[in-house]
Amino acid sequence: MKQEYGEKIALNGEHALTAPADENLVFWAEMSEELTEIITELIEEKELMYVPTHPLPYMAEGGGLNLPIAKKPVPDNGYSQPHWTPVLLYQYDEAVSKNKQLQ
Repeated sequence: MKQEYGEKIALNGEHALTAPADENLVFWAEMSEELTEIITELIEEKELMYVPTHPLPYMAEGGGLNLPIAKKPVPDNGYSQPHWTPVLLYQYDEAVSKNKQLQ
């Protein structure tokens, strides 16, 4: 994404993408407001979908957040402090076709 959009919009900033049901489940942080708005809009329009992943791909690239990793299942009352939930973005149709539970 950085290669495609990095020169067109600011990528870095002080915003984060979090789970809609729990703001303490953080997907990504240190993003620009514009980037978070674009991704949120594409999620809402069912163009993209968050897909949970293991943290190792992030760590192999030197990425990841300096937060505790969220465990499954999430506590009934949610987390009281921010936790990182590693996710990837997939095209919505691709994610649904690969996951029978979403069909």
